[in-house]
Amino acid sequence: MRVRTADDRGLRSGSAAAAHDLGARVIPIPPPLLYVAPMLAGLVLRRWTPLSIAGRPASAGAGAVLLLAGLGLAAAGVAAIVRHRTTIVPHHAVSTLVTSGAYRLSRNPMR
Repeated sequence: MRVRTADDRGLRSGSAAAAHDLGARVIPIPPPLLYVAPMLAGLVLRRWTPLSIAGRPASAGAGAVLLLAGLGLAAAGVAAIVRHRTTIVPHHAVSTLVTSGAYRLSRNPMR
């Protein structure tokens, strides 16, 4: 199956028309907010409903497993993008739609 790209449609790669034509949508959220907002939400939830599960060996083990699984999934995602010679930069036009590996179930490009 051939994937259509911006170049196939005569659009310049990286142009606003190319991004719009490929269905890319940019939501202007400052990157620090992507980290600060969940942290603040966690602090507010902790204040409202304190749970005493942190610090237990089972909690630390579960956290380590989830951390390693997340890092592995992120590394596999980057490897798939690099293998298909497209970009991992969120706001740049992609040259190929990756539909294998972790991207069988998730969106492309990696965000």
